[in-house]
Formats: sequence, structure tokens, C-alpha cells
Amino acid sequence: MIEATGLRKVYGAKTAVDGISFTVQPGKVTGFLGPNGAGKSTTMRMIMGLDRPTSGDVIVNGRHYSQHKAPLHQVGALLDAKAVHTSRSAYNHLRAMAATHGIPNSRVEEVIEMTGLTAVAKKKAGGFSLGMGQRLGIANALLGDPQTLILSFQVHARHFVQPLLAPSIFAIPKIVLTKLGAAILDLPHPPTMFSNSSCRKVYPDLNKNQQKGHFGCCM
Repeated sequence: MIEATGLRKVYGAKTAVDGISFTVQPGKVTGFLGPNGAGKSTTMRMIMGLDRPTSGDVIVNGRHYSQHKAPLHQVGALLDAKAVHTSRSAYNHLRAMAATHGIPNSRVEEVIEMTGLTAVAKKKAGGFSLGMGQRLGIANALLGDPQTLILSFQVHARHFVQPLLAPSIFAIPKIVLTKLGAAILDLPHPPTMFSNSSCRKVYPDLNKNQQKGHFGCCM
């Protein structure tokens, strides 16, 4: 579970996030819905402990992210698909991450197959397309078999109609999503485009970043 209370982040004269509060509940998929600049990515960075809130607080599975002894088993995150060592192969990148938590190579091979990277696993990540980079990021997020998954990349309206157009996000098997404690997706389009989609939605307002409401939840 992720619990945010009054999260606010100010950079100099610019307020990036202004007082957002929400709960990402166990067993639910939640979408952060809003235009570029609404504060979605900044909020995710605060969840992951990469940015310190100016005020407010956010707890992940009962603790601040930095307090977890084995964070890859708690939260798997994709915040930037290009945040990899470009000279490493996808396989070696995942092995290096796995080594920090004592995760066996068999799990590395499992997430590679799970995300459709088998054919390119030994190729350098620096040559990957954006889509393949996202697949690698998802594999990295799944590596620790985490309770919570956070994915920060755009899911367009047409992908809910034609899932094959979004191979990165739909490379995640449904069984993986349903076993997670929680999951967050970055949804950039206006709320009306997703009114019939099944995930719970949080709407950061561009000016005030207040949660305006949400639709029903489902698995």
C-alpha cells in the first residue's frame, strides 16, 4: 500500500506538486491521470525517495522507501527507460541489479522471458529502441518479485482499444499485475478518454494538484 498525505514539492519559485493526498490500495491498479507538468513524475520520485517533499509525507508498505532493507522486494519501479548503463547488455544489467539483493540468475532469465527480451538479451542496452528500453525497465521492476509496481511512462488511449500497440505495458502478464500489492500507471490523456477503463484514477490538477476524485476499482 502507498499512502501519501499533503505531498508538496517546490523548486525555487515553481510549485511542482501542491498538497496531493491519495492511497494506492493493495490489489488495485491506479492511474495517475493528467497532462505533462501536472506533477505525476515528481510524485512518483517522492514515493521512491529520489526527491524529498517540501512538506507532507508518503509511506510505502508501512515505511518510507529508504527504510526498507530490501527495496527491490517491496517496490519495482520504471521511472526512466534510458536509465541504464548503455554499454551493458540487457542480461548483464539485470544481473548487476539482481546481485545487490542476492537474486539468482534464474530470476533474471525468468523476467527476460516474461517481458519478451529473450532475442535481444545479450545486446547492448544503448542500442535499444524506446519500446525495448521500456521492456528492460519493466523487467528490472519485476526482478525482486515486488509487492508494489510503479511504471512512469505514457499509456495512450488507443492502447486500451488495441493493446498490441503498447507492447511494453502489455508485456506484463495479467497474473503478475493481480498478485502485486499495488500498481501505478502514468496516464497522460484527459479523463474522458479513460472513463470506461478499469483502473482507479487519481487526477493531479495542473495548478493545485489536488485529488479531484476517482472511479471504481477492479483487478
